Amino acid sequence: MERFDQVLFGVKLFDYQEAQPWDSGIQFIDCKFELESLKRFDGLPIEVTFEWDIKVWSINGEPMEEFNIIDVPEFREEILKIMKG
Repeated sequence: MERFDQVLFGVKLFDYQEAQPWDSGIQFIDCKFELESLKRFDGLPIEVTFEWDIKVWSINGEPMEEFNIIDVPEFREEILKIMKG
């Protein structure tokens, strides 16, 4: 099955199998994260708001963790690398 990339500010965050829109964002199914610090969430569904708040769900449909992508140090480091060229 085809997979799709999700990129923000030139940083590939994850690829996914399927996306479904919802009121304040998008739900992504079967995510595979690029950032090492987020790989523990590989294979799980996530919700992403338009402000880049991310909610990770367990396979059983229980919320596991919530964070904003800008609060992930590894993401900020990648943006700085891109800005510095």
